[in-house]
Amino acid sequence: MKTKIYYFFAISIVLVLLVNACTSATPTTNTPPVSSTATFTPSPELTSKPTATLPATPTLIPESASIKAIEWSNPHERWDSASAKEVINQYIIPAGANYVVLTPICTSQDTNDVKINCEYQPGNEGKLPRATTDEELVNAIKYLHSAGLRVILKPQFFVTSLVLNNFVGHLGENWNDAKWEEWFGNYTAFVTHYAQIAEDNRVDLLIIGNELADTTQREQDWRSVIAAVRSVYHGPITYASNAWDFEASKIKFWDALNYIGTNGYLFGQVNKKNPSIEEMVQAWKPYTQRLEEMSKQYGKQVIITEIGATSKQGVNSGKVPDWIPAPYDGKAQADFYTALFETVKDKSWIKGVILFTLDTNSMQGGINDIGYSFVSKPAEQVVHYYFGGAPITPAPAPNFIEDPANSQWIYQDGLSNGWRQWEDPDAKILPDLYAHNGHDSLVSIQAPISRYREIQLIFDTPYVKMSKFKWIEFYIMVGRREPTTLLVSFGYWTPEVYTLSRKASVNDANYIENGKYIPGTWQRVRIPLIDLGITSQVFNELHISACDWPCALDSNVDDIYIDDIRLIAGK
Repeated sequence: MKTKIYYFFAISIVLVLLVNACTSATPTTNTPPVSSTATFTPSPELTSKPTATLPATPTLIPESASIKAIEWSNPHERWDSASAKEVINQYIIPAGANYVVLTPICTSQDTNDVKINCEYQPGNEGKLPRATTDEELVNAIKYLHSAGLRVILKPQFFVTSLVLNNFVGHLGENWNDAKWEEWFGNYTAFVTHYAQIAEDNRVDLLIIGNELADTTQREQDWRSVIAAVRSVYHGPITYASNAWDFEASKIKFWDALNYIGTNGYLFGQVNKKNPSIEEMVQAWKPYTQRLEEMSKQYGKQVIITEIGATSKQGVNSGKVPDWIPAPYDGKAQADFYTALFETVKDKSWIKGVILFTLDTNSMQGGINDIGYSFVSKPAEQVVHYYFGGAPITPAPAPNFIEDPANSQWIYQDGLSNGWRQWEDPDAKILPDLYAHNGHDSLVSIQAPISRYREIQLIFDTPYVKMSKFKWIEFYIMVGRREPTTLLVSFGYWTPEVYTLSRKASVNDANYIENGKYIPGTWQRVRIPLIDLGITSQVFNELHISACDWPCALDSNVDDIYIDDIRLIAGK
């Protein structure tokens, strides 16, 4: 996902979000609908249940302050892992964030399933959604408070069968009242479970639902959910409405909540490939005008409860969904955030914004990552500026001397001891594809990237400790139809965790001999491991990939040849 390039803006106005204290809504007296057949499966109980009496925490910002929040997802590594704490201290606190959002995920199997399951399932790491234990969640809340950050808890409900193209899914098609009653009974049990954790651990804001537009038309059912939550949790609450159909403008129960909440992905998008910042600011106006009217109508401030942009070409057009591959464009992501912050600044009726998302991987982001993370991309400078974070100063590149005696071969006329090819047929080196035209011998690896997305080499004994290595080096030969993208990265997999390094592009002029591909010629590629975010971690996978996720095969490219792969030690 990262070699840092910084995008500087001549902007003279500092972000100031003026806020007023929020008036708590009076709880309704409705009782939550609970069916006798309701099924909610919580995460296992904590080994030591927390009490309301907790150790004193550092001084937190006043509750009346603007919310400058970052959602912190845990798709691979746990919130209470060492890597996760690095993300907080290296990226989130320096960015100027004062709140962090935690999103435990629970699921139903499909759109007809009314059951909600929150059980943690070992081995599910690396897949969406990832279940979270209550113990992990409470550990994260305590750590964030100890670091001086306020916490927003946003338990999320997903439909598993739709998670890849719709993170919430559609509910209730052809459901009768009895089935709705059963679902709301389960949902109430689900959200009050997390409301109790929020109460016990002094969580600062609770978001009781996210993008459930197919349910919010049932106003009385939601008022019952709100009443049940308020009977457990005594802090402020809101709901995160969907941006795409401007769900916020259709909801009737904002009076029962503390804030009006809306996600904002659609807002500011312009139907052209590369809109200017000014055009995006103008595109925000219909939404901000309506939200301001709602704020006055209900006497509530508005929170932009989730907003972010990938770093892909065309992202600001609204025509590039998450699952569609596109080339990296860090400027587009930076422009999106600039338009956002220019829009919301100086609006006292906006309580704040929640940026989506950083995850728990300390090596995330970078200029070859097309995902949502802003780390080590031009957008990082924008977030720091408007959140009032620490200035970003590029660190000087360390100067190592090569240490051949401690270097290690991965492939030299064959895979070295402990290394093997990945056995998944979607991405492996097939035995009959070893070529007889090596760099300095008769043998090399022929990698058919027109048929497979990547080659992946696995180290089984059990990992490589990277502390002594400073470069990854190999030789490559491309054909006349050279690959548009070729990315190098490392991974570390166990049944409990999956860590990915940043990615580096092979054809970056800093890495490849002669500064560009020369078809039919062997060229050396040498990539500093620090550019992949690697210092002293352990890894057991090497990836050389023709594209980033989401990935599409390119049949209009020649096979590439790779030889003499080694990790080079330095001192």
